[in-house]
Amino acid sequence: MYNAALLAALQEQHSAVALPFEEFRKEASGAGTFLIDSLNLAAFHALGCTGSASRRHVLLVHHLPSLEPGLDADDPMLLVEPAALASFDAFVCTSKFTSAYLRSLGHRQPMLTIEPVIDSPEPVNRPLHQSAVALMSCNLIARKGVLAFLEGLLAGTTDADDYRLDIVGRHDLEPRYGAACQDCVRTSSELSSRVTLHGEIAFNSMSSWYQKSNLFVSASRMETFGISLQEARAFGLPILAVVGGNSANHVRDGVTGQLFSDPAKLAQGFLSLVRSPPTFASYRKQAQEQRPSSQGDWADSATKLAACVQSWFS
Repeated sequence: MYNAALLAALQEQHSAVALPFEEFRKEASGAGTFLIDSLNLAAFHALGCTGSASRRHVLLVHHLPSLEPGLDADDPMLLVEPAALASFDAFVCTSKFTSAYLRSLGHRQPMLTIEPVIDSPEPVNRPLHQSAVALMSCNLIARKGVLAFLEGLLAGTTDADDYRLDIVGRHDLEPRYGAACQDCVRTSSELSSRVTLHGEIAFNSMSSWYQKSNLFVSASRMETFGISLQEARAFGLPILAVVGGNSANHVRDGVTGQLFSDPAKLAQGFLSLVRSPPTFASYRKQAQEQRPSSQGDWADSATKLAACVQSWFS
């Protein structure tokens, strides 16, 4: 969605085109400035492309292998990453965290940070004294920490705990992990009556999920930006999140939510909040009052990117 919005704005201002990576592969010697998604990092490296006065390569950095928690030290992608990053002429990053991370690795190419742009929705009138109706928005993959969070809930939930948790996101990207999350809920009477795994949903239906929830939860161990966290803030939801990457920048700890060191601690904190209505009401009030306002738009981002490209590459 980020790529599509940025491209659409570029197309309004310039002769930008969307080129499938397979087509880019065939045009490996053509002139131009090419933005390559970091999902294609290894495939790009395999092409052995080099920049020139007429051809430049800019990496759009959404995620990097070295930011993947728990990745084996001998994983091929970790071996590819340093040389692959060095072959790019510039970087577009989705957060200041990512820019700082690339600098810490020693990369001195030009960089531009373009954070995702969202429109602030109309405020939702939610009763402050209401039981928790929590939302998680993530695919069921190990990096998102969902299984450890569910296991923590299973260990700590009592009959008196009044909450509902809706989890939206794909189950099939890491099938074994997704199945383990489903089994954890299905085989537990404590969780099956409180937690629902809804699977993949249409992007344009997400706003209704934010509107009917009153708490957002993220067990992700790494967020290079955290678009779902940004969206939750825009809808005035308090956030409970695991610290990792840029996630802490979306929460005023102890004011609009809480931060935790790992998914197990998050589960404990979630249950503590469920059992403390005054604290929960305070977080909700502050989160609503401190909703971020809309800042800029995708047209501004496209203008900034085009100006930087002109400046970087003359």
